Amino acid sequence: MKRVLLLASVVIIPVLVGCASRREGPHQAVAVPAAALEERETAVVLDDILSKKISVEAQSARWTEDRRLQVFANIRNRTDFVKNVDVQTILKEESGFSLGDETAWKREILGPNETKTYTATSLNDRARKYTIRIREGQ
Repeated sequence: MKRVLLLASVVIIPVLVGCASRREGPHQAVAVPAAALEERETAVVLDDILSKKISVEAQSARWTEDRRLQVFANIRNRTDFVKNVDVQTILKEESGFSLGDETAWKREILGPNETKTYTATSLNDRARKYTIRIREGQ
């Protein structure tokens, strides 16, 4: 009898707890502070560990002759080892929303303590803002 009660409690309690924790109806969308960083900054490192190994030393943007936004960033490897990073640019309208005009991830291989300049250009003339995203090489 004790085995039956133990087995029943092992099966039934998790089911009841799972049902009780699920709330029906609408929920408030909550901003995650780390995600909001991409809205404020023009260059972000997406991996915490990588942020201690590389840095963005300088960055700028300019308009090309045909009014497309061109962005630049000097990415520095701060380690004594070769570092592979992937870099992408999200191009945005004036209000900060993405245009869907994002670049493909580009692999940059940085030698020990090396700095390389990353460049990207928008495909159209609607881009007004940007965010350069850097992640560990995949």
